[in-house]
Amino acid sequence: MKRALYLLVMFALSLALVVSACAPAAAPDLDSTEWQLVELNGSSLPVYVRIMLSFKDGLAGGQGACNGYGADYTQDGYTLVLQPAMSTLMYCEGVMGYETEYLASFGKVKSFQLENDTLSLLDESGSVLLVFGKPQAAPSLGGTSWNATQVGNLPVPGV
Repeated sequence: MKRALYLLVMFALSLALVVSACAPAAAPDLDSTEWQLVELNGSSLPVYVRIMLSFKDGLAGGQGACNGYGADYTQDGYTLVLQPAMSTLMYCEGVMGYETEYLASFGKVKSFQLENDTLSLLDESGSVLLVFGKPQAAPSLGGTSWNATQVGNLPVPGV
């Protein structure tokens, strides 16, 4: 009788261990994290386009290619809802298309995946919209020199 009870207890403990090992891990909390966009709707960003995103206390935002932006967000497990973003209204030549496309995709996010140091934001169908990595330092221009060759449409004399 004692042996049967011992075997039953050992079986129950083993089963509990197996079941707990198979349970999915809890979703990571995005609060207090910072990210740099590396892929926008399947395309890598040019090196001169830098878009940042941070999550803090229910607010998601950062610096776009030109403008600062922000929106409320809610996270429930891997479900992530980003409200439409508000942004400043500056115009920056050559990067506005990236920022406009980013902010349009931003409002379509419904969930996320986090693998190593890569955050992927997904739409309702599970397709990847935006891919972020950990922030990288901007390239240093120290020790370089520059000469203006043109101002507006006018060439600089003597160059």
